[in-house]
Amino acid sequence: MAYDKRGKKLERHDIAKIANQINSLELHGLTKNEIKVFWAVLSQMANQSDNKIIENGIHFSYNEIAQLADLKHLSKRRLSNTIGKMFEDLTQAKFIEKTDVPGKYRERIVVPITNVDISEEDEDIWVLANKTLIPFLRNLKATYTSFVLANLMTLNSRYSQRLYTLIMQWKTTGKFSYERDLFYKLMDVPKSYRRSGQRSTIDVRIINPAIKELNEKGLTQNLRCKKEYVSSGEVGRATLSKYTFTFKPQKIQLSDKDTPNTSNGKFRKIKPKNVKSADKKKQEDKNDNFNREKKNHKSTVKNHTSSGSMIDSAFGNLFN
Repeated sequence: MAYDKRGKKLERHDIAKIANQINSLELHGLTKNEIKVFWAVLSQMANQSDNKIIENGIHFSYNEIAQLADLKHLSKRRLSNTIGKMFEDLTQAKFIEKTDVPGKYRERIVVPITNVDISEEDEDIWVLANKTLIPFLRNLKATYTSFVLANLMTLNSRYSQRLYTLIMQWKTTGKFSYERDLFYKLMDVPKSYRRSGQRSTIDVRIINPAIKELNEKGLTQNLRCKKEYVSSGEVGRATLSKYTFTFKPQKIQLSDKDTPNTSNGKFRKIKPKNVKSADKKKQEDKNDNFNREKKNHKSTVKNHTSSGSMIDSAFGNLFN
């Protein structure tokens, strides 16, 4: 069980619930596994009933991180490297904030985690959050983002992970838009993709695969992306200005009560809800078709006989 420096146990949260401003963090260069570790740690820091837990830092065992981030398949050495690399990359995290000038943004570098102590020998990590970040993790009012932590961990791409957290910020409206440059920053789109002649690469390698994965796994329904353009002043030329995403709104408000979170006082892996692989979905469709054909066949047999009991009797006489 995770605990702080005083030895007080950490409350387990299976729902990541943070202020919307956290979604404006540019997590530049983090891999999909590092993003998993980031959300695993941050979600457990958020909304603790005792303020002192965050102020005193939190200890996580390797096993707890592996369970929360769905990284049990990694060796201890590789897990340790992933954890260390994630904290190292976070030193360059930026808050992307809008300014009064349309299309212009202010970048504020903030280190979300100020102190990290990783012990490979004890298989233990001690982390301390930046005080600047604490207001965004606590006392949340109307504007916050919440999502099932385990659902994020099923995603195979860092772009799918990032798009999922943005969608969850707008889950009850079913629509959100980002200006082109802000979207590139939040999604950590490589600069080589951003050039005007290469922007179709963003659709092929980032947006379309992310949409496909989120829809196939049931985390979104009817997720689509529309690009908006403005006239560039030249005849026949238009400039990409905005990305708009639409999907079926989610009415249910998430809370920790939606998923039981303890087992004999220990951390345990919570299974994601409504997440289906493409193979599983195909198999279910195949089974449905088989059952439908079987039902139709039975109906045909029944229509061609005067009584089902007569058929049963005939077959009974054959084998008796």
